[in-house]
Amino acid sequence: QVSKPHMLQFARNYQYALTANMGSGNVAVIRTADRQVTDVVKTDAGAHAAIPSPDGEQAAVAHTTGKSLVELTWDDEQQSYEVGRRLDLKALEQADKTRFPNATAICPAYTADGSAIYVTLGGGGLVVVDAKTFEIIRAYGKDQVAPNGCGLVLSRDGSRMYANSGTLTGGSFYAFDTQTHDLIQAAGAEGLDPHGVAVLPDGSLLALNRLSDTATVHDPASLEVKETIPVGDAPDLIGLSVDGRFAYVTLRGPKPATGTHDLAGSTPGVQIIQLDAMRAIKTIRLDTSESSDPHGIAVRPVRVDS
Repeated sequence: QVSKPHMLQFARNYQYALTANMGSGNVAVIRTADRQVTDVVKTDAGAHAAIPSPDGEQAAVAHTTGKSLVELTWDDEQQSYEVGRRLDLKALEQADKTRFPNATAICPAYTADGSAIYVTLGGGGLVVVDAKTFEIIRAYGKDQVAPNGCGLVLSRDGSRMYANSGTLTGGSFYAFDTQTHDLIQAAGAEGLDPHGVAVLPDGSLLALNRLSDTATVHDPASLEVKETIPVGDAPDLIGLSVDGRFAYVTLRGPKPATGTHDLAGSTPGVQIIQLDAMRAIKTIRLDTSESSDPHGIAVRPVRVDS
């Protein structure tokens, strides 16, 4: 039922995990208590990322092949999600092929109050969707947000939504005001093929650069790079420890299962970065087979020490 699981996120106070599965075009619902798949929800072709709303009552699923954003709604009786509304993004291409040459939905992210969903587009651009009406309320073309956008993450106070975009020759960072949805800041990423981003406890941004094999720390106001550190081969996505002391970074494998350009790495696994020293302290090899290709990662609390 599930093929090429891609992004992973926890939902409903960590009771469930959602994996978007690009090969099978569906979302797996996993109960964290016993790590059992309790449901598989068919959504659309190329399910790339399923991101829950802050209250867990909805989730937004971005699709590359289907070029759509699909809403999932929580069903208390079934203890699972069911398909809600569908937003066809191909209409953007039809309206303006120059600004929206390829409206593949890449990564969605909700604002802190759950009222809006930001969605990056593979061919360049970004749209803001009203979560209540499920309609586009702002649209930025590739002239404003470069292709291969990902890295959507909220500032610690929820006032800004950050995004990045990246290619094998460079990348960019963007900041949006989550009240007005205006693009308020743009800067160079200073890394090759920037992808995963996390907000650190002090508000700084930690970004991974897949081709240059580095992590860069960015000032949250100016987006300028404050520090660059070497990390493992082909770093992709980030999960922060609950206490904010460590970052867990996925490293892609030699034969990437997904991706539009060269993402290959030689050590598929997870690297651990100690954040106060800003250095890699350990690499965990997950699998030695050529097909091993870690990508999605998320962290949840499982124990509270007295």
